[in-house]
Amino acid sequence: MKILPYTFLFINGRSMNFIILIILALGISGCATPSTHLVSIETNEYCVLLQNKAVAKNILLAQYEEWKGAKYEYGGLTKNGVDCSGLIYETFLTKFGIKLPRKSIIQGKVGIDISVSLLQPGDLVFFKTGITARHIGIYIDDSDFIHVSETLGVTKSSLNDPYWHARYWKARRITM
Repeated sequence: MKILPYTFLFINGRSMNFIILIILALGISGCATPSTHLVSIETNEYCVLLQNKAVAKNILLAQYEEWKGAKYEYGGLTKNGVDCSGLIYETFLTKFGIKLPRKSIIQGKVGIDISVSLLQPGDLVFFKTGITARHIGIYIDDSDFIHVSETLGVTKSSLNDPYWHARYWKARRITM
């Protein structure tokens, strides 16, 4: 009987313990939950379920009317100046009672990926607007989303617009 060189690993106790440790580490990391743990639910009287499409749509349309035209300001969080991820952060916190991360790159890891054909009011839509630049908006309905444009401020656009259609990257649904 010929003994292969790597069979020693399974005979030597230390090597076996090392292999078991690696297998356990890989198994545990495979069980980790996705990045949805970045979301914290705030308890307040304004908290609504995003699953109610009609309610979510009406809240988002009201938010748009309230913030319409607010100018773009990098890092801003107020109607005096807001950026795209700031609008998302403020909308989810004040209208849905959900505290999302502040930066769009991290917001892009919250919730679950969904197909563009399954978009619902309140889903996050992401765009690649440059080599490393990313842009985010909140889907309303009928291909429309609200976001912050550097030139127009808070505005409503369509995913069917050639500019946004060409730059569409992904969508995420906030899950609770």
